[in-house]
Amino acid sequence: MKRTTIYLDHDLEIQLKLEAMKSGRSAVDVIREALRIYLGKRRPGLPEGVGEFESGHKDTAERAEELLQEGFGED
Repeated sequence: MKRTTIYLDHDLEIQLKLEAMKSGRSAVDVIREALRIYLGKRRPGLPEGVGEFESGHKDTAERAEELLQEGFGED
């Protein structure tokens, strides 16, 4: 594990200590759990617009090099 220092506002420190006492865990365990929950909810999804359009072509990935050599966006 890597050691990290954090600075807490006074009210947040009190809330942390109360939660640790109430749950019978250390403050470090409460912080780790909170970070896992918070970061787990922020997992990036697919970029906006992915899957909204369908070209009708089923082999685009397999033919990518061929299609790029033909010229991207050229008539």
